Amino acid sequence: MFLRVRAPIGELTSDAVQDLVRGSCTRAGLPSAGPHRLRHHAATAMLAGGASLPEIGQVLRHSRLATTNLYAKVDRAALRAIAQPWPGGAK
Repeated sequence: MFLRVRAPIGELTSDAVQDLVRGSCTRAGLPSAGPHRLRHHAATAMLAGGASLPEIGQVLRHSRLATTNLYAKVDRAALRAIAQPWPGGAK
């Protein structure tokens, strides 16, 4: 197998990115995934690794932090460990 590096002739379209990600999954023997799932996974892994939301937003090239918040999934197990009981609630 040879690795070729060529500059693209035109812009990289969203369809081309989708084909690239799906083709890479197939070649690696992984279940098919698209670029959107890949971005979600990257954001979640960076968050779990200690990256801040602004840092994740920079990697994902988001202009608004609110957009990054949608990609960063919450680790429910970690959240349960730090969650406080509701004031005045059942004990």
